[in-house]
Amino acid sequence: MLSMARMPTRAGLSALALPPPFFVRGTQGTGFGWTLAGSFFALALAAATLWNVQAALGVVILAAVGLAVAFSPTAILPILIATVFVEMIHVGGVRITRLVAPLAMLVLLAAASRKGTRLRPDAPLFWACGYALWALASGVWTLHVGGTVFLLSSLAICLVYMFAFAMVLGSRRDLDRILWTIAIASFFVSILSIFAFLGRPIGPFGATTLQEGRAQGATGDPSFFAALQLVALPLILVLANQVKSLWVRLALYGTAVLGIASVFSTVSRGGFLQLLAIVALLLVFPSRRIFGSPAQKTLVMLIILAGGIAFFTRYQADLAPRLETIVHQGQGGATETASGRLVIWPAALDAYHGRPFTGIGYGAFVETSIDRMYDTRNTFIGSFKVHKEQVHNTFLGQLAELGIPGLILFLGLLASTLRMLRRTAAEARRAGEYFVNQVASALFLGIIAWCVGAFFISAETSRPIWIAIGICLALPKLIPAEAQPPGSEG
Repeated sequence: MLSMARMPTRAGLSALALPPPFFVRGTQGTGFGWTLAGSFFALALAAATLWNVQAALGVVILAAVGLAVAFSPTAILPILIATVFVEMIHVGGVRITRLVAPLAMLVLLAAASRKGTRLRPDAPLFWACGYALWALASGVWTLHVGGTVFLLSSLAICLVYMFAFAMVLGSRRDLDRILWTIAIASFFVSILSIFAFLGRPIGPFGATTLQEGRAQGATGDPSFFAALQLVALPLILVLANQVKSLWVRLALYGTAVLGIASVFSTVSRGGFLQLLAIVALLLVFPSRRIFGSPAQKTLVMLIILAGGIAFFTRYQADLAPRLETIVHQGQGGATETASGRLVIWPAALDAYHGRPFTGIGYGAFVETSIDRMYDTRNTFIGSFKVHKEQVHNTFLGQLAELGIPGLILFLGLLASTLRMLRRTAAEARRAGEYFVNQVASALFLGIIAWCVGAFFISAETSRPIWIAIGICLALPKLIPAEAQPPGSEG
């Protein structure tokens, strides 16, 4: 029993390229070491429970994550995916993505020291580094140090997520796990959100999936939840095309329909426009890039459209009034349209005109937004309740906070990622790696649709888009080297 307990532990730790801890070195002290470690963990859990129940939950989650990663470093990838779907979970005000990020950093350091780990020096990587350096440099001239430090810490987590997927993802099995995690997480969070929207929350967690009558999943914001679900949608369809079981495939198509219904339940105007964009892209995109055949594409699109229309028709009394404000003014006039964006956006433009090259500093707009909205000329505030606000437009936010160079770097990051995904898809088709081809095409669609939604939210540090960039950097590793044309290594 002692030797069986010792062998997987050493294997897992050697995979991390780290020396085994003292309590698993040698045969004689193994049992005592595990007993000591278990006792220490039990005491820590008891102390956390007495202090805060959420803290105890955090201890359990971190312990489970730590054990999973110790036995298999690649387990960090599905774990990171799961944290994006349940980002609302927090311990002492610290969200789960911030708790798991240091562990992901340790895995990255271990992976970097392991022989054979590769990181492709491709264009998105250089654009991402340039963007991060310019954001860091803005701390020199920022108008609010606290806001800049907070957003820089969020950007650092995004970079950890990106590098984790770019470096650790290295096999078809890893990619399968990622897609299955996305599908399962999307399914359960969609169920919770839809039932909460219908007034039937499931358990205590279900009640927290609503924000003023709008579903927000477990992300903490309805618009971010809608954007996440629509980035996941093409990937779920690709996974459905790969499974052999008819029932599993139908279940995945049902998950896609539930995802669309959950987007409607967010009552997000930006999410609705993003949904229209993704459906239009799926309709015009070549069938074999996402689906197995034109007939399968027709069937799946009919199922998705029928499910989405049925949900919208059934609950249009709740959905239609808010969605109509996309093109019509609400009862509060222009200021009600787009949640006060017609007040916020002129203030952001005013910040840009004041500092067109440097911007006001990364993350500084939120902390200075109240004064800016009051001081901006030719802006009618009306019934809008002025309080600290983000720009609610990712691209305008980059322009206001980082100036023209910041916007160019951010757009270059997105454009280079889309270009690399197209190139990877073409190389995968030539090599006969059709699964990689379809995943690259699905990410291409998801990022374009995300850009549509990004016009209505401040999502420069949204985890899904940085995960997509990381997967983009890793996908060429799954294509045989002899199938890649000369110069494709960047």
